[in-house]
Amino acid sequence: MLIVMGVIEFEDGGVEQARGAIATMEQKTRKEDGCLVYTFSQEISSPNTVRISEQWASMDALALHLKTSHMADFGAEMGRIGLKSMDVKLYEIAGERELPR
Repeated sequence: MLIVMGVIEFEDGGVEQARGAIATMEQKTRKEDGCLVYTFSQEISSPNTVRISEQWASMDALALHLKTSHMADFGAEMGRIGLKSMDVKLYEIAGERELPR
């Protein structure tokens, strides 16, 4: 399993400008084969910060996602809005288990 985690820092007002593009990206990506989880979340304590959480079944599925037209459209929209920063990392996971209690 692959996990993608990211942080986008927007300028003031940027999150509101990005809402439509984010909603479209979530809706289209969640329909892709191999997409297990795909969500953007706005931080409550830092409203200009949005976190990306993704789970993919395989590298092939992720690679196809990165070549979709909606990914290109999203990147272009983020470029128009202007970001303070964006940091996205890919993690390969060997297994999954419950948290200890």
